[in-house]
This record gives sequence, C-alpha cells and structure tokens, in this order.
Amino acid sequence: MTDNKNDKVVKSTKNKPTTSISKHDPNTSLNPLFDIDAIERFAESVKTSKLAKSFQKKDKDGNPLPVETADIVAAISLGMDMGLAPAAALSMGKKLNANSYFSVLRGRELGLGAISSMSKIYVIPTNNGDVITLDVGLITKCILDSGTEMHYIRDYEPTPLFADVKSGDILGHKYLFYNDDGTFKDDSFFILRKNTPAEDTQKANDEGKIIITKVGITYVTSLRLVRKSNNIDKVFHYSIQDAIDAELHEGFHSKHKDAKGNRIWISGRDNWNKNPQTMLRNRPTSIGGRIVAADLIQGGYSMDETMEILNVDTPEEVINLAEEV
Repeated sequence: MTDNKNDKVVKSTKNKPTTSISKHDPNTSLNPLFDIDAIERFAESVKTSKLAKSFQKKDKDGNPLPVETADIVAAISLGMDMGLAPAAALSMGKKLNANSYFSVLRGRELGLGAISSMSKIYVIPTNNGDVITLDVGLITKCILDSGTEMHYIRDYEPTPLFADVKSGDILGHKYLFYNDDGTFKDDSFFILRKNTPAEDTQKANDEGKIIITKVGITYVTSLRLVRKSNNIDKVFHYSIQDAIDAELHEGFHSKHKDAKGNRIWISGRDNWNKNPQTMLRNRPTSIGGRIVAADLIQGGYSMDETMEILNVDTPEEVINLAEEV
C-alpha cells in the first residue's frame, strides 16, 4: 500500500515539473517526505541533457564514462539537506557528493555556508583514512576563533645556516640553536668561528657538545602563537632549507648525497619555487594551528601539505580527487 504522505507529495506535483520537492529545514537531516521516484525520473532526463556534463567522470585513460543516475540523485538529495535548490545542486554536478557533504558539515561547525565550505574544505579518501584539506585562510580563522594571538616575528628573514663540523651535514638555521629569549643553547652546541682557539674547541668536544659552523644562509618565517586559555606560548619556525629537505623548494639537500659525496640537488615544486615567501608563511601557520587550535582544526592540512601527502603537483589534482567519489 502506498504511504499516504507520499501520495500527497505526488499529487501536489501533478502538472508541475518533477523537480518540485517539498520544502524542508536545511538544518535538519534529509527530509524523508520528498518523492524519490520523481527525483529518479528527473535524473534520467538530466542524463540526456547538457546538465549531464557536470556529472561526467573519466577513466584512468581520460575517456568519458557514462553518467550514473545515482550521482544525480545523490547531488539533488544532498543539496536539499544543505538547503540548496535542485537547480543549484545540478549546476555543481559531481562536486556535490558524500565528501562535499562532509565538507559542509565541517564548515557549519566553523560558521561557514555551504558554498564557502565546498570551496575551502576538501575531503580526500586514502588507504590510510580521509585527508581533510583546509584553505589556509580558514586555518587562520580557526586559530583566531580559538582566542589565540598570532605574531609573525620573522617573515622570510635571511638567516645563518649551520652544519655539523664532524659530519658536514647541515643541521639547520640559527633559531634552532637559540632559545626563545635569544640566548644560545651552549649546553648542547658550540659555534666554531674563524678565530676560535683550538683549546676551546677541544673543551667543547670533550664536554660532548655538537660543534657547528656557519655555512651559508637560508630564509626563515617564525610564528608565535599564544593561547592563554590553554597556557600555550610557542614559536613555530619553517625555513627554505626545511622546504628543500621536504623536496618542496629547489636547492641542495642538507643530508642526501650522491656517490661522490656531493649534496643532491632538489628541483622542488612550482608553487614553492614561484611563491616562496607566501608558502613559507603558510607552513608554520598550518603546523602551529594543528597544535594550538587542534579542537577547531581537527587534524586538517593546508592545500600545500595535502599535495605533499598525496604526491601530486597541483591543487587541481587534489580537488579532482575530492570530486571523484
């Protein structure tokens, strides 16, 4: 026997387009009273229209695959739960899927609307679980919304680079060897300078200190995050040399060497090589944010970090992975 409530919905759509769907509150769960049969019939008609293009997927060789009715039905249904009209849902096509729905749910928690959420939050399924990608501006918003103070105390600042005298390996930039108050960590390290007496060097070696020497410069951005409510006051550094070692920026790797003992050249990625200052600012923001505002960011990564995790070269590839569900 046909459910009376569903009968009313069908009757109310008689002589009207089959896209007419009962109104609902977008803040509630999916409305169980809409006519799923009407949506399926409409989805079949969409498959033969120009609107089908927005649902087109391709195989691994780039060949177009048949548009699935289920994808269209899912888009309309999810769109309803987000408060979107069917026409808006159809225009989004394959972008409106289970992952984008999850993006909207996450966005609601952060005070974002559906469209903003889908453009700033991406969910990419992997064998090791979902990778949540957040726009760096959204990460900044989370940090500030948590009541955390943000202070960029260095922004792409030229900084001395030091190496271990014994191994020749680059150990990092100046600020790794100094405390936050500017004092040198002389209990662990000793700087070998041009006119350092031999006996001082020997003494430092006998005390088990790591002897370091300046070998060049790098660029460093340092972000201080202060969240008084959680008693957190921490500085996060990231350098171009760090980016080189992560194979993000072009340059010589600090430790990896070829058969002749020469440091290996890293070609890096276009986004880092072309926009080093911006990328260098984004990295401590995302790293620090995950620690200081973990309750809001909930393990999310910046787009640049996600590209690194997934080993892809462009943001478009990340977005495509989020859409292909």
